[in-house]
Amino acid sequence: MKYRTEVETYRITYSVPIPEKIYNLRTKYPFPFMSVGHSFLVPRAKEQSIRSCARDYGKTHDMKFTCRVAPGGIRVWRIA
Repeated sequence: MKYRTEVETYRITYSVPIPEKIYNLRTKYPFPFMSVGHSFLVPRAKEQSIRSCARDYGKTHDMKFTCRVAPGGIRVWRIA
């Protein structure tokens, strides 16, 4: 089946497999390298940033993190 647009003609195909999603491992924080129970410390000034990054990374990669105030800053643990 073909459809004509003003610029080009596109062919619609069926049964083309979707390739695996590739995630960019460039990250400010070491989330990709953490196993359950691992943690790291960030300065207190970055509290809101690290909480948001941990939540977003966890949702995207099926992981869970928790952040707590600790001596010297905010500590982030991978919990699942």
